[in-house]
Amino acid sequence: MPRNAPASLGDNVYLDIVAHGVEGENGFPAGPAELAADGASRGIRVLPGKPKPPPPVGDFSYVEVVGLL
Repeated sequence: MPRNAPASLGDNVYLDIVAHGVEGENGFPAGPAELAADGASRGIRVLPGKPKPPPPVGDFSYVEVVGLL
C-alpha cells in the first residue's frame, strides 16, 4: 500500500492506519501511548469500548417485521 508503490510509506504511517482501523472503526477507545514498530507494543490489551449505533434505515428500504401485533 499504496497500490502503485508498495511498502513506500513509513512505519509510523502504517501504524496510524492500523490504529484507525482497530480503534476508530471498531469503537475501541484510544490507549495511553502510541503504537510502536519496535515491538514495544506487544503488551497491548484490547478492551471493549462503546459499540457503534446501527445506521438509520433509509427511505424505501425493505424491512421485515417478525412478531405479534
